[in-house]
Amino acid sequence: MNIIMTPEEKFDNKIWEILQKIKEEVIFNNTQEIKWKEGKYDPENEEPYSFEKGEKAVLEKLEDLSAIKMSGCIGVLKHLPEPKLTDPNFDYAEYCRLLNNGGISSRYLYLKVLQPKFDEICKKFKKLNEEQIERVSENFKEIKSSYWIRKEEDGKYLYKNRPVIIKNQKANYFIIFDVVYHLAETGGNLKYKDIIECCKKRNLSKTTRKKIQKALTGESADFFKHVKEIDRIVSGGICLFEASPDGNFLTFNNKKN
Repeated sequence: MNIIMTPEEKFDNKIWEILQKIKEEVIFNNTQEIKWKEGKYDPENEEPYSFEKGEKAVLEKLEDLSAIKMSGCIGVLKHLPEPKLTDPNFDYAEYCRLLNNGGISSRYLYLKVLQPKFDEICKKFKKLNEEQIERVSENFKEIKSSYWIRKEEDGKYLYKNRPVIIKNQKANYFIIFDVVYHLAETGGNLKYKDIIECCKKRNLSKTTRKKIQKALTGESADFFKHVKEIDRIVSGGICLFEASPDGNFLTFNNKKN
């Protein structure tokens, strides 16, 4: 069960992450101007650097906030060797192009930290990060106390906050269970046609309403025969999974009363 962050919160997280990296480089190198990126020099390519997702936008944001100043320069890595004119694979035109550009070169991106603005920005985003951690922590506590089953980021299931052992994740009963959880993490009523459609995407093309009920509902449900850590009846005689009397939907009672 994932904690959902807004796009703005994700961007603030990225800013805080890059601020920490910049500060680390400044401290370790004892300088306010650091080499941040290196890219292959090509006069025909205006963007020689390879940026991580969101990295360029963050650097531009920090520059707009007057926390850093970006600058670039070109440095020769090595001069070209003698041309091998007898080599049939030798690209003479490319060789001439590189020769005219001064050999095989590299373009460097430097960041200059601007004080005291940089430290002010660090304090601001540190506070935002701490507030977000606190909010996520509170949400996580609520999730832990509100639902019988939850799924960790690594894909493992917990029941009553205890690990669940799934011996065969390719078994039909587990795939059906996993689909139901995927469709309604917090529980609720699910239409059989939605479960069947999702099962088809998981290569269970012959899934039917009866097979779903056989996997999850009733005293002889396959899922509970093989997954001993999860109780079929969770509280006050309520079953974790129930088939509606009219046969139209499956109820997943994951929310604690």
